[in-house]
Amino acid sequence: MKCEVSLREVLESDAAMLFEWANDPLTRKNSFSSQAITLPEHLAWLEARLASPQDWLYLLCQGTEPVALIRFQGTPPKLELSYQVAPLWRGQGLARQVLQAGLTRLRLHLQGPLSITGLVKPENLSSQRSFERLGFTSRQQLHQGQTVLAFHLEMD
Repeated sequence: MKCEVSLREVLESDAAMLFEWANDPLTRKNSFSSQAITLPEHLAWLEARLASPQDWLYLLCQGTEPVALIRFQGTPPKLELSYQVAPLWRGQGLARQVLQAGLTRLRLHLQGPLSITGLVKPENLSSQRSFERLGFTSRQQLHQGQTVLAFHLEMD
């Protein structure tokens, strides 16, 4: 039996859980900065994101348990997205769900055309597949001195 899936805004009280997710070895490997994040760095980052009118952070939940994070950042119409599936929930098809749910929720907050981009390391094949399945197109580009795949979606 499947649990109900929902999307909710990230809260300050999610900080400890998100800190654990952020420092998971696979998360660090797939991030553009592979160094571990300190708790003060994480708390400052989260506080800034939650206070910013140019950031939208959501958690995908199965029942009441958070299982994935999606973040949109930028000045509309151009936004960058990033997402992360909780370590214990990987391999269950949640990346596509969090991307779909996040895009749907974003559309409730922002009207008009949107240009959404997600950056992925070339070795992160599962993330590439998730973006492709939702109709994102990709091209190579440089990001912080690394060649990455930029997945792009235009929303009318």
